[in-house]
Amino acid sequence: MSKNLIAGNWKMNGSIDSAISFFQKLIDHTQNANSEILVCLPHVLLHTGLELTANTRIQIGAQDCSKFSGYGAYTGEISANMLKELGCHYAVIGHSERREYFGETNEVVAEKIAKLNDADITPIVCVGESLEHRKSEQHFDVISSQVDSILASVDSNKDFVIAYEPIWAIGTGETATPEEANSMHQFIHDMIGRKFSIDYANTKRVLYGGSMNAQNAKDLLAQEFIAGGLIGGASLKHEDFSLIANI
Repeated sequence: MSKNLIAGNWKMNGSIDSAISFFQKLIDHTQNANSEILVCLPHVLLHTGLELTANTRIQIGAQDCSKFSGYGAYTGEISANMLKELGCHYAVIGHSERREYFGETNEVVAEKIAKLNDADITPIVCVGESLEHRKSEQHFDVISSQVDSILASVDSNKDFVIAYEPIWAIGTGETATPEEANSMHQFIHDMIGRKFSIDYANTKRVLYGGSMNAQNAKDLLAQEFIAGGLIGGASLKHEDFSLIANI
């Protein structure tokens, strides 16, 4: 397994001024971190982030991409080709907020995976279950359906990352216990192994994305099958995000 990937997701937050301050401090405070560090910014801040982190170890990614490829009459859309030209190497897709608020289905997420594959951008594909699914013990069935769709869509010759984000733990202050999270991560790892091979699965990272923060990150990242985090609110605070990256 490669280094942990610590990926920040700013969501619809940030400004040019706050980005300048954040990255200046993040670069200074993570010079000796062993993690791979990524910050996924709103599209309007991508150019600023890429300029601020040029020739540093910090990588910049997008929070989404269009299901349409190349260029064309799709007002408001940003294609994977555009992200690649800008300099992005990662993009988050299938986030629970995209699924809930914008009606994105497994099929739409699969289309976006294909476009990112074609552009040589690594997709960070989110999966997760609701509290209702977990309480009714349907959570493994829900995740299995989502992961099956991902594995049918990825180019096995290119990298991809899966982020497990229990929906009931996003922005609520709740989080799965390290053992609960690790169990689901192992389940996803084993699905990848059955589809391809265990050796192949061992090269793929599954991140935890359910309210990881400076207080719980150490215990979560100590788990065998958790290979990093997709960090929401804590990624907006350079002190907290630096602490997680340095674990």
